[in-house]
Amino acid sequence: MMQKNKNSLKRIRKTSAVQYLKIHIVWLLLVLIQCVIFTSYAATTPIPVAPAKHPTKSAQHKSDLNYFLPQDKVTSLLAGPDSYLMIVNKNTHAINKGVMILIPEWEQGVIHPKASHFLQEKFPKNGWTTIAVLPPEKPTNFPSTEFDKIKQANENNLIMSQYTDKMSLLLQAVIKKAKTFPGNIFILSQGNNAAIIANILASKENSTSDEGNFTINGLILLSGYLHSDHNSIDKINTAFAQRLALSELPVLDLTLKHDHRVVKSKSDERKLLAKRERKVFYRHRILNNSAAGIYPEKTLISQIERWLVSIGW
Repeated sequence: MMQKNKNSLKRIRKTSAVQYLKIHIVWLLLVLIQCVIFTSYAATTPIPVAPAKHPTKSAQHKSDLNYFLPQDKVTSLLAGPDSYLMIVNKNTHAINKGVMILIPEWEQGVIHPKASHFLQEKFPKNGWTTIAVLPPEKPTNFPSTEFDKIKQANENNLIMSQYTDKMSLLLQAVIKKAKTFPGNIFILSQGNNAAIIANILASKENSTSDEGNFTINGLILLSGYLHSDHNSIDKINTAFAQRLALSELPVLDLTLKHDHRVVKSKSDERKLLAKRERKVFYRHRILNNSAAGIYPEKTLISQIERWLVSIGW
């Protein structure tokens, strides 16, 4: 009887072990299936990745200057609370003529091919010290995308007012720097910045509080126009043309045969208004270009030198 009980107990234990093994195998298979399903899902489902933060154009231009030019070539210029990078190339000619301040468009660096970088090499050989300044960065939210036209105009006015204040401080600082060198002072600028600078200088002509701070001998515009929203761009560029015509500052207004549509239409208007106001030291010239936005080197230098001779420099 005892032997029977022992055999029964053995069979029960054997059966339990087999059942346990089966359950364990089933559990392992379920885990394996889940792993396969998860792996397949992960392979076909893109994992969300935070977008990479790209440097701003201004930061990239600063990086380019520090990378491509020697450290002693690039210096800082303090203008109000902001600091700007500048490159000074001193006159190498026997005869000193003065200083050319070069301010490119707001999305261009001072060594950008469209930023007339070659002038930093050519002008010193012709008797000019050049001061090339990296301008304030273009506002990221300009022009405004507001659907309401009034709100859009108000936002754009506010943004441009703030940018103009920055440019005004920069102009004051760079002109002060230019006065540490002998000779006449001229400013050459491009695009939207050229028009903003022209407006600032025109507004300071009769200002007693800024007397001498913004005094220069002439302004050279390269494809100058004011950027804005579609509804305002014509109006503000007409106002710019009127202010330029009334200014006493000598102006060389250069545009390209293949240029921005607003530049092409409004440069004719500027020429007409300057003639109507009998602005003697105003000259407009259209230069042939093969690449969009790039000024032909020899023609550009030639036009600038001829204009300088015509106004007595």
